[in-house]
Amino acid sequence: AGTIEQVNFTEASNLKYVKHQIEELDKENFVCKYRMIEGDVLGEEL
Repeated sequence: AGTIEQVNFTEASNLKYVKHQIEELDKENFVCKYRMIEGDVLGEEL
């Protein structure tokens, strides 16, 4: 946990990228909990 991943979108999307920070991995139940920390989806203000 704590790993940061970046997902990049193609030019066909209005978005460029988003970054997630992995909070929890449950391999037995195939669950990944993460929080969005950066990217176009968040906009300028929260």
